[in-house]
Amino acid sequence: MSNAIDQRIRLMDMCDLLTPWALRTAATLRLADHVANGHTTLASLAEAANSDPAALSSLLRFLCARGLFSEPEPDVFGLTDMGDVLRDDHPRRLRRWLDLDGVNARFDLPFTRLIDSVRTGEPAYHLLFGRSFWEDLDADPDFRAAVHEVWDARLDRQAEHVAAAYDWSRITHLVDVGGGSGVQLQAILTRSPQLRATLVDMQPAADVTRRLRHAGLADRATAMTASFFDELPAGADAYFLSEVLHNWRDADAQRILCRCADAVPPGGRVLIVEAVTQDRHDLDLTTQDLRMLVSLGGRERCLDDWRELTARSGLRVTGVLGTGTDVSIIECVPAGP
Repeated sequence: MSNAIDQRIRLMDMCDLLTPWALRTAATLRLADHVANGHTTLASLAEAANSDPAALSSLLRFLCARGLFSEPEPDVFGLTDMGDVLRDDHPRRLRRWLDLDGVNARFDLPFTRLIDSVRTGEPAYHLLFGRSFWEDLDADPDFRAAVHEVWDARLDRQAEHVAAAYDWSRITHLVDVGGGSGVQLQAILTRSPQLRATLVDMQPAADVTRRLRHAGLADRATAMTASFFDELPAGADAYFLSEVLHNWRDADAQRILCRCADAVPPGGRVLIVEAVTQDRHDLDLTTQDLRMLVSLGGRERCLDDWRELTARSGLRVTGVLGTGTDVSIIECVPAGP
């Protein structure tokens, strides 16, 4: 009987919807920052957060019960070590991810329509925001800039690791397919002085060129504003895709890889930077897989999935290199006749 009760408690805890939304509300209102800045009374906090005092007290006491805030005396609140992580200047930068007014909310809110995505296999993003993520990106320059800031921040954390993990000395011309604003390419070019590169992305080429010029790399790299679903510049030694393919379902990812396979010459390589695991039940992989489904319609893939996808695209996996981060480099060559 006790085991059955324990299982019920675990299931109910997993079903909790209030805690994640309470956390996001606290992050959006910057409650941790306000408390850290001396707004510890309920009245002061409510004024700083532009919130109703009675409603805010309900939120704060729930978060006290969850261990994020404390109430050492009535209507006076403090931060716990766990709640301190919600400060905007905390190194983990979690508050910005949880902010319901920020760009990351557009990747979280579609989870409220997960049932629609599971039933149809389609992303739910447009059900909340009226158009697909990619349409949003094209239509709203401010949104595009905010999204690329988030993506660039992630690339900044891993760019040097990816650049150090591969032997670029065998490559003289690299095509960075879907390379965004050039964060990863800059790290590779800086490490490999013999290398020249072409970056292909829908990002305005002038913006990428400006970044490369500022880094002193404009003489070795050019940028093209073009879609990776179209024909790519042919004949380069390697075609490089950094966290591009997980944004797309298999059919679209195959189209992109086929463009690479068509462009790469015999002896050339296609290098794919993505999360790779042998375990289909890995919690991080499955979490991100559902996130990609509801927001973009993409998917995460284990190593067997990558082997199957590349084989269907005319490529063969020759090796997988760890980078010391949560992504690996999958090296592929043309499959041949």
